[in-house]
This record gives sequence, C-alpha cells and structure tokens, in this order.
Amino acid sequence: MLNGSTRKVRNQSYVKVMEAATKLNYRPNAYAQAVAKGTAPNIVLLVSDISDPYFASVSQGVVKAAAERGISVTIGVAATPHEELEAVRKSVSTRPRGIIISESEYTDAPELTQYEASGGRAVFVLNRNLPFPAVDVANDVGARAIAKLIVDSWYTRPAILKGDDAHRSSKERLAGVMEVLDEAGL
Repeated sequence: MLNGSTRKVRNQSYVKVMEAATKLNYRPNAYAQAVAKGTAPNIVLLVSDISDPYFASVSQGVVKAAAERGISVTIGVAATPHEELEAVRKSVSTRPRGIIISESEYTDAPELTQYEASGGRAVFVLNRNLPFPAVDVANDVGARAIAKLIVDSWYTRPAILKGDDAHRSSKERLAGVMEVLDEAGL
C-alpha cells in the first residue's frame, strides 16, 4: 500500500491506513524499503574528480538517463584506488540497483562479485581488466584520429600536452598519438 505494493487489500483497511498516514504526515523511507526488498531505488556513480569536465559530463549523462527511468543517483568521488575500494564497500552496503565506476584504477573485485551475486549490477567506464561490463571510450582511436588530422594538415612540429601517466586513459591517448606521429616520421 504505502510502499508501492500491488497487493490487494480491503477498501476499508486501505482508507484507515491512508487516513492514519495523512494524520501522521507519513513519508515512505526508501532506504528502509531497500532493506525489506533487497535493493534501493538508486544507483551509485563513482568518479575520480567531479571538477574535471570529462567526469562532470559523465555524471550529467548518468543523472539524466537515470531520471528518465525514475531512479536517483548518488555520486561519490574516489581519487585513489584505496578511496575507490572504500567507496565501493560503502556503496555495496546501501544496496543500490547498480554501481557505475568511471575511469577505475580498481583491480580487486571481491566486493563487487558478491554484490552482483546478490542481484546488484556493476558497470565500469574504461576498465577492461575486470569481469564486469565496461563502456569503452576508445582513447587510442580518438587520439590516432587527432594525430592524423595534425599530420594531414602538414604540421611538422606538434607539441603534446598530456595527462597524468598514472591514468590509463592518458597512456592510451599518448600511445595513439605517438603511433601516428612515428608512422609520419614526426
């Protein structure tokens, strides 16, 4: 009744419960319902830097797509593998419908394996080394396309400004650019 159940109840009981709920100003607690149902009405998105335009864009896309489906999003920031592991542990304990981990450096997944075994869903953006679905952004393909534009425009001394070597995406982008520049003799 109050929790969205489709179970049939007598009209007289329904009226009494609704009157009491109105009188007490009752509001359902989504997290209490999550305990009873085994899943919360939200998903968790973990990013490494919310101020980075890339992660802000990913966050906006996830929030918009979730809202269209009536699902709320909790966004967490985890800048290091240790912080990410802690965020995953905390997220799993709230029983969200799903966890999206963007640009992960996380390499050990027992918590997520257990989470999926209990009905949760984990998805990674850019991490192709774990046994979970992943969205591939194709950093190397995009970087090669940019480098090809540079070569085709007859630039002979391009400068490369790159990201942190600790991030896989930075390494993939640099490798893609260097491959094309090397082939062109630059």
